[in-house]
Order: sequence, then structure tokens, then C-alpha cells
Amino acid sequence: MIKRKDFVKEMLYADEFMHSGNMDKAGEIYNSQYALLRMDSYRYRLSQVQFEKVFDGLTPDEVLPLLLKLVCWQLNTCRTKEALEIIRQFKMIERDFLVHCDFDFKIDKCEIVACCRLGNNEKAMELCDHLLKKDISHSQKVEILIAKGTIECDESHQVFGINCLSLALAEADGNPSLIAMCYLEMAKMIGLHFPALSLSFLWKARLFYEKISDKENVAFCKTRMALSYFLLFHKSQQKEVCFMNEALRLINEDVKREDFRHPAGQYSYDRDKGLLNNNLQLIEKSIDFFEGIKAYGEVY
Repeated sequence: MIKRKDFVKEMLYADEFMHSGNMDKAGEIYNSQYALLRMDSYRYRLSQVQFEKVFDGLTPDEVLPLLLKLVCWQLNTCRTKEALEIIRQFKMIERDFLVHCDFDFKIDKCEIVACCRLGNNEKAMELCDHLLKKDISHSQKVEILIAKGTIECDESHQVFGINCLSLALAEADGNPSLIAMCYLEMAKMIGLHFPALSLSFLWKARLFYEKISDKENVAFCKTRMALSYFLLFHKSQQKEVCFMNEALRLINEDVKREDFRHPAGQYSYDRDKGLLNNNLQLIEKSIDFFEGIKAYGEVY
């Protein structure tokens, strides 16, 4: 039998490692606790109708948070297919035990992220539309509108994407984190064709992220700003050097690789730094990483 006291203690340790950015140690603990659940023989134990023994003494209310945290760790470390499998198990347990928990929205949002990463935008859109029809909170509605707008942009439906993000911005209701997300996604959506307008949105997003001391997203905004200055340099008729100088200052001095806690952010930074500095080795390293996790949208 799993000792509940030890289980709770280990989960707290894992959470601390996760928040500090120590992904390896957090993953080691989450996976060791998950192994105790013996999900490979879950169906057999369930068929014995001894519900207290299905998880060796733990209840579904204790197991489901572990599965959610494992999914978050897998997404943060780019184990997307594995995350989808744990999401499937999460929903299976809810269905088998006729329970629903406070984490349903979070697990659905994780599924949207996973589907997008694997290129299944159709499934991701279905999940967004399903959630928008449910009784979710105001802030949750904004998050899903942002996700839907981003997907529609990926599908080249930029008008619909901008409409979704504009609606999300109107609904954000003074929440600095959500407002920053809206501006950041709008900047990414128009950045290639309208770098000057993208810069305006990025400045707004950056100010809101600075307001809430979100250092990682501030660094991400600065990286996107460097790309916008880079595009302005190439689009300007006189090839104004000040734009290129600012781009290089941001990417080489203001932002560091260690500003990003997770591999995807770090390799995105490598790709952008390689592009601005004409460093093919950095670009190739980034491509190898994203191809390895089948995140082709990050490199093609």
C-alpha cells in the first residue's frame, strides 16, 4: 500500500523543484510516484470492484492532481505524446469513478496545447469551442479565446484570429497577465508583415509582464522585439543601422538563454539568436531539437 504521508511529502518536493526550474529532479519524482499507480494493470484492478485498492490506498482525488502535474512537466519538457496519454488516463479515471475535480479546465487546456504542438489544430479547435460552451470563469474564457485566436492564425485565418484576440482583450477586464497574453499573441500574429505595429504590441505586453514580475515572458517579449527590429532593418529602404543595432543589443545583451526555464524556450532563443547573428550552428541545434519533438511549426 502507498503511504499517503510519504506520497504527499514527495509531491511537495516535486512541486518545489518544478517551480524552481529543476525539471530533471521534478520529473524523477513525478514519474516515480506515477509508477506506483501501476496504470498498466488499472483495468484489471478496477474489474475486481475493490475501489479502495485500485490505487493502493490513494483516492482519485489524490491521483488526479499527480496526473495533471505530470502532464505539465511533460509539456514543459516537450514530451507531448506522453502528455496526451496521461490526459487520456486522467479522463478515463474521472469517467470510471464518476468524479470531476477542479482541474478539469487545466487538463483540457493542456490537451489543447498538446494537440496544437502535434499539428492537430482541428481537434484543438473542437476543444476550444467545447470549453467556450461550458460554464467557465471569466478569466478562463479569455484564456480559451486567446488559444482559439492563435490556432486560427496558424490556420491562416488571421481575420478570425484577430477577432478572437480582440474579444479576449476586451474581456480581460484589467487582468495584467491576460492583457499581456493578448498583446503578445497579436504581436506574433502580425509580426512578419507589420513589424512596427508588432513592436507596439510587444512594448505593451512587456510592460504588463514587468508589472507582475514575470521575468521569463519579459525575456520572450524582448526576443520578439529583436526580431521585429531585424525585420524593420530589412524592410527599410535606407537599411537604417539603428534597427539592426537594437536587435543585436536585445538578443545578445538584454536576454540570456538562462532566462528561459524550459527547453522549448531555450531552443527558441537559440534559433532567434542564430538568425540575427548569422550563426548556422545555433540554428541547426534548434532545428534538431524541434524536429526531435515533431514541433515542425517552430522551424518551417
